[in-house]
Amino acid sequence: MGKSRNIFAWLGKREEKMALEHSRAHLAKVIVAVEKLSDAFHALEKGDMSLKDKAIEELKTAEREGDELRRQMMKDLSEGLLLPLDREDLMNFVKRLDSIADWAKGVGRLLEFCKPDLLANLIQGLRKDSDFIVEEMEKLNEATESLIRDDLETALSNCSAVEELEEKADDQKRELLGILFATDLAAPQLLLFQIIEAVENVSDRIEDAADLLRILVVKSK
Repeated sequence: MGKSRNIFAWLGKREEKMALEHSRAHLAKVIVAVEKLSDAFHALEKGDMSLKDKAIEELKTAEREGDELRRQMMKDLSEGLLLPLDREDLMNFVKRLDSIADWAKGVGRLLEFCKPDLLANLIQGLRKDSDFIVEEMEKLNEATESLIRDDLETALSNCSAVEELEEKADDQKRELLGILFATDLAAPQLLLFQIIEAVENVSDRIEDAADLLRILVVKSK
């Protein structure tokens, strides 16, 4: 496609510049939400319930602020001059980013019920899992910035890195479920199962966002 079809050719227009800034700001809030989720797992592993609760509250704040930016971004896109298909691709990407923060908040709510007397190896494994999703978000952010700079090869490379990290997170999930199902914790076991599944959903949504970003990259060529 020629430059006239480049999805970021609208950067010169005032309203689309504003929309892109909202997109960057929105992504930044999603990153904070995922980082705060990881902070909560680190605090739980250390037995610091006060720090865990603080991280969860900061996660909720980031998710709420990101949701406000997402609404503004969708409004800007709906009123902009993008072609319908290009607008749809960007809207899908923005929605997927929002779902990452939603799932992170969901994990945070489950973590509010967690005490430090849960199985140490499971908490450690979940903390490792949270580190993977932070890395995924970092790569997704790098891919987005590369696309904005029109560095398409780097953008694709970072999208592939997200996929590789998601596979590591998936392996970690299987390991955690193996540990969990070997226990007889009853109610705590159910809570941990829900947390393991929810963390995996955060990772999956990040990979989905990277897949949507790939579409934007391909259409930018």
